[in-house]
Amino acid sequence: MPLSKVSPTAAFSALADLFATHGPVGAPVSERTLATLLDSIPTSIWIAASNQAFIFVNRALLEFTGRKVDEELDAGWRARLHPDDLALRIKEYADAAEQARLFTIEYRLRRADGQYRWVRDRGTPLVLQDGTHVGYIGTLVDITEAQESEDARRILADRFLQAQESERTRIARELHDDIGQRLAILSIQMQRAGKPVSGLPGQAHPDLPDLSAKAKEIASRVASLSHQLHSSVLEYLGLKAAVESCCREFVEQRKLKVVCTCTNIPGSIVEAVGLSVVRVVQEALNNVQKHSGATEVRVHLTGVENALLLEISDNGHGFDVQQARLAAGLGLISMRERVNLVRGTMEIVSVPGKGTRITARVPLTQKQ
Repeated sequence: MPLSKVSPTAAFSALADLFATHGPVGAPVSERTLATLLDSIPTSIWIAASNQAFIFVNRALLEFTGRKVDEELDAGWRARLHPDDLALRIKEYADAAEQARLFTIEYRLRRADGQYRWVRDRGTPLVLQDGTHVGYIGTLVDITEAQESEDARRILADRFLQAQESERTRIARELHDDIGQRLAILSIQMQRAGKPVSGLPGQAHPDLPDLSAKAKEIASRVASLSHQLHSSVLEYLGLKAAVESCCREFVEQRKLKVVCTCTNIPGSIVEAVGLSVVRVVQEALNNVQKHSGATEVRVHLTGVENALLLEISDNGHGFDVQQARLAAGLGLISMRERVNLVRGTMEIVSVPGKGTRITARVPLTQKQ
């Protein structure tokens, strides 16, 4: 692509220095030679100054957008971005430029036929030999098909989990409203049966107090199962109360020390996000009890920059994360799936003999 209206720039100088340093011959490379080389590459490529003004776009990118080179240069490239994604692209570039770091962002870009396509934009900083950051060179890859496949998978997973949660709610209500109530009545009746009846000789059966205690224990366990299946605390009191309730019940039932802290949690949270966090906490605590051999667990949930950050760590014997991933245990799969469904990320760090730490970050704002 001829650069008739683009004079030599610091960004091209930095790119030329890069070729001269790492190229096969180490000789200086002219701006026009670079342009010709980049035009021959089938991948869409752009070069921009540090102020985000485009100074070069290659032939592949122009064929994708169906625009002329003059329309793309300077700030012209902004016209082809989806209006809802433009501000995000500008901010990501600016934030990366402050640190002269790599950046990767996905957004919608208008193709030559007028359709918006999802693209992955990767920018690499251009730095002069004296360390001055002068711009970026970037590549654009159409990821629409992959994005649509991922969206379809998310929709399917969402429907499955919604059906699962609906069934859990139904069972929880059955446990609480029917079986739980019957057990409670049975316990009361057994207590009454254990007392001598006024005016009648004889004593109560010696096994009745023990049977009554067992009935109470079963009723308590049913109530606990009901709460695990469907957290009414989350529904009525919010995420902070629900997480603290999970930890408190775990301590009461497992007799394991849990340090739970929840800070800066928004009062209003998307239902799917809150439910995802609660389920991850429940599953992680169950895994600790079953597999870790830990004596202490720390659960920390905090709101950070339009997201929730959850960290669960224990002092157990740890495990090999790679082997666990290959084994594909349902617990880890369930946690990852729930976090992924709400467009979050999850990391598990564990070293045999040194405990385990699970970190999940979930955005508060969910794309529709």
